[in-house]
Amino acid sequence: MKTKAIIRIITAVFIIGALMSGCANTEHISDISIVEGMSIDRNSEGFVVTAQALNLAKSGNASEGISGNVTMNISGRGENISRAIDNASEGLSKKLFFGQNRIVIFGSGIAENHCDLCIDYFIRSSNSQPDVVLCIAQGDPADVLENEEHDAIVPAQALAKMLKNGQQNGFAACVTASDLANLYLDETSDFYLPVIELEGDNTYSGKTAVYDGTRLAAVLDKNETLGFLIMKNKLSGGVLTVNDEILGKTSFEIITSRTKTKARLTDGVPVFSANIKLTLIINEIEAGADRELSNSDVTRLEQEAQQLIAEYCRLAFEACTHNSSDALRIGKHIARHSSSQYNQIKADWKSRLPSSVSEISVQCKCKKINDNTKV
Repeated sequence: MKTKAIIRIITAVFIIGALMSGCANTEHISDISIVEGMSIDRNSEGFVVTAQALNLAKSGNASEGISGNVTMNISGRGENISRAIDNASEGLSKKLFFGQNRIVIFGSGIAENHCDLCIDYFIRSSNSQPDVVLCIAQGDPADVLENEEHDAIVPAQALAKMLKNGQQNGFAACVTASDLANLYLDETSDFYLPVIELEGDNTYSGKTAVYDGTRLAAVLDKNETLGFLIMKNKLSGGVLTVNDEILGKTSFEIITSRTKTKARLTDGVPVFSANIKLTLIINEIEAGADRELSNSDVTRLEQEAQQLIAEYCRLAFEACTHNSSDALRIGKHIARHSSSQYNQIKADWKSRLPSSVSEISVQCKCKKINDNTKV
């Protein structure tokens, strides 16, 4: 698997080189460093940027090259992001090429106080790629970027893949630069970003930061993140666990998840509706493998799963709206429902948002997986 990854990287480098060699007034492939990931933070001295670039000439024997990291990390400081990147490039004596950048990690100095500056950079800069994944580090973002978890060949790629897979399975949001720009430029909507944490040599994401404009409004925990992703209709799999009085801890695999959302004004109050349908398979029960499930057991488990999902969605909804974040795009849904209602509320939308109420409907259906599960 890692040999194939090395081959893909080398192929990409040669393709980029071929494309660049065919253009006038462009740098030769030997004069650039191909960036795979970047971290950005800000402190009292200005912006700090760390770029993770491919280093295919890294010293080591053949087996080390296939099993180990093939990147290097370069840092620079400056009064703005562009200057910090230039300073990092000067220290390397090569120009940094961002056409293959996979992920950008923001530090708390950016996430809590200076998101507006980063958004402006990603909207305007030629270095920005629309599909680059954005996230926040809890701690030093450079440490997260440089972490070599599971002996990753390109750590930045592994982090981006973790967030993409995480969104599908309900434990991490995945937001691209294009997503961020669309949410930020919308009249009433707010953006959100996943939070990555580093614990020892392991990175994980289970939290989501939601914003009110460029103000960090709240950080959703892992249960609220699951509810948030379900309401955003981002889920395609995952695991759910309920505590049943008879069967004990019971684990479900989420097979499908479909959510339809809408919003309206009722007596001036925003009402957000989410109709959620999930298909589940029972993975395991604490009562043991010899415990056969009756139809009444399954019906009860379905109801418990519905109640748990509804609770996670309610908590996520309240965490957003009570902190004046429209990351769920309630205002946009009202505009789709009635342009006249939308025109009534858009001027003072943020003062109305905390009074929003939710109508959440959840339907779970368990499917039979084998003859030992009597459904």
